[in-house]
Amino acid sequence: MHKGISQGLQYCLLCALITLFGAGNANSAPILVFSSQGETPFDIVATNSQGVQKYYIICIDSNEINVFGPPPTFPFITSISVPGVKKGVYSPSRDLIYVYVYEEECSYIKAISNSTGQILPYSYSTPMRIQGMDVDKDSGVLFSVLEDETWGKGWLVCHDPDNQLVPMSPPVECGRRPSGLLRGAIIPYVFINDYAYCQTEIEDGQGGFTDEGAIYCSVHVYNVSSLPPLKVCEVHVALNPGFMVLNSDETRLYVTHSPPYDEDYVQSMSIIDTATLTSPEPLIEFVTIPNNGLCDPIVMGEGENEMLIAVTLPEHEGGGGTVETEVLYYNLMSSSYFIQTEYNCPLFRLQRCIGWPFYLATCPNDDLILVINIDTVRPICHITSPQGNFVGTVGQEINFSEHSDDNLSDELVIQWDFTENHTAEYIKSKPFEDSIASHSYDESGVYTATLTVTDQGGNYCSDQIVITIV
Repeated sequence: MHKGISQGLQYCLLCALITLFGAGNANSAPILVFSSQGETPFDIVATNSQGVQKYYIICIDSNEINVFGPPPTFPFITSISVPGVKKGVYSPSRDLIYVYVYEEECSYIKAISNSTGQILPYSYSTPMRIQGMDVDKDSGVLFSVLEDETWGKGWLVCHDPDNQLVPMSPPVECGRRPSGLLRGAIIPYVFINDYAYCQTEIEDGQGGFTDEGAIYCSVHVYNVSSLPPLKVCEVHVALNPGFMVLNSDETRLYVTHSPPYDEDYVQSMSIIDTATLTSPEPLIEFVTIPNNGLCDPIVMGEGENEMLIAVTLPEHEGGGGTVETEVLYYNLMSSSYFIQTEYNCPLFRLQRCIGWPFYLATCPNDDLILVINIDTVRPICHITSPQGNFVGTVGQEINFSEHSDDNLSDELVIQWDFTENHTAEYIKSKPFEDSIASHSYDESGVYTATLTVTDQGGNYCSDQIVITIV
């Protein structure tokens, strides 16, 4: 869609696309698009207040924040004018969106009410660049990372959300040149309980660079439960800092490392065991990611070990060339991946839609928002019987039936785990029909039966049911 099309027409076209392809249909297209309603969409801020989802699209060239409603149609709601806006973050406890604004060589943090869309009459200002923001999910305290461009030093600042964002303590130095120009490209730090994590260049006496121009990266860890924040350790990871993200239970921190465009490096990721971060030797696992390129951005998927990755693949010819982005849905356990969908635009932000098989991505070159539907390229599966909180008796033979399907595979591996160390496994081929497995329990108790369906690419889905035996 092009700029100049009316908002109503754009909305109708989006509805037509989703009606045509199907929001949850396994045969729908993996990527749909709709207009960002502004120029150069960069960041996405998702909010969920009282069960109502909104998506704030920050357009940095048109100085607008355009607000869209929930899936599957994402209706346009309103536009908020914020000159100089660059990125944002949501505070669930305050129901506020904090945005970073750069205007007249000064940086500001402003607050916007999620319920009313009004900009609140206060702000925090600094002559330094704001390289990242995040909110502590328990206390609601806002943290920012600033960079003194003259000296290249980073500073961690904690802001009082109840007192017009004034600093709660003096800034704490947090390393050299903290990563991140805009949150859409790189998230420089995240929060794990009472700790803040800031990704910076390593001060190695050589400016943090190798002979090939790659950057050494480290993660600085700060205890923010007391003020001022106290640095507890520094973890060296690898070259070329990229994106950082936490898994859902906050036990692992993923840090991507992007190779230089002109080097045949393998794209890699560090997986850090967060329970060991403050130990003398933190546990760090390195994995490789298919295809060379810049793995920005990334976001955790629905499953505990699944991640959505946008890999930017530039082609340089005499300093120019085209840019393509390949979207991968990556299984961290099996190292398999799918959704090999290419789009001729770099993506700068990914946002998961909670409760839906959708991910939103910003495409600033084309002023578009991409809707990535993962249900089009992974197995679907459901336990169809027994249903609900099933109650059976000792020795009773119980039939477990399942429904599963897949767009890309000719065969599916069906696995049942009935607990008590009893399992069943078999393969079914297209056309996929519902199947049944039987099991009886020898002792009374409460059991969880788990269905796992795996396709030929190693992608899987699972479902569970609780069985009570008396």
